[in-house]
Amino acid sequence: MKKVKNKELEYLTLRQREEAFIHHTYEEERFIYELMEAGNHMAVGLMQDKFISNHNGILSHHPIKNMQYHFVVDCTLVARACISGGLPYLISYSLSDLYVQKVDLCTTIYEIRELHLEMLLDYWKRLQDAKKEKIYSKPIERCVSYIYMHLHEKITVQILASEVKLNANYLSTLFKKVMNISISDYIRAQKLEAAKSMLKFSDYSFSEISNMLALGSQSYFSALIKEECGCTPWQYRNGKEFPNS
Repeated sequence: MKKVKNKELEYLTLRQREEAFIHHTYEEERFIYELMEAGNHMAVGLMQDKFISNHNGILSHHPIKNMQYHFVVDCTLVARACISGGLPYLISYSLSDLYVQKVDLCTTIYEIRELHLEMLLDYWKRLQDAKKEKIYSKPIERCVSYIYMHLHEKITVQILASEVKLNANYLSTLFKKVMNISISDYIRAQKLEAAKSMLKFSDYSFSEISNMLALGSQSYFSALIKEECGCTPWQYRNGKEFPNS
């Protein structure tokens, strides 16, 4: 594969000039991404308008692929803007990977546009939640990262205390003060969120999911899902969940 030649670049520039094609400027894009970084909801509307406008370059002569490529570009930049704004990088990058996988399955322009808006709103909401949490304490930030990286293991207060070199009782008190939730409840909530995603987007059996997330027996796992969602794992997987009473 040969690199782009100057003649190719000159020809494309000339053709765009003749067709009166105008790219979005760097200043426009920077303004939008700074809004996203700040958690300003205006960024969602401006970025969606930019995505569906006629001022995007041609990355492929196939319309679907062209829009998919632009989706990947936007998703990558949004992920980085949100990291700068305070969204944990592991969550931001994983979210980006999942949305890129989803857009790869889209077969119409409409589907891609809808997914793009969904992606923007998802990132914006998660960034809002992250900004609200405002994890001021470095030990708590390390605990949150450790929990996220070790959801497949059994996690205890003692393990976390050893990780951040603090007394277990003091860590429990500090965590509750900063996060407004106990360590055990936070660990369970994160494991359940992962379990719900696996129920929706994987073919793993209920016992496999329970084992992979160290949630105990399948019956205990089912009880946790029932308590969390008001339905059985099977109902949740098949979109038949109902509000918990």
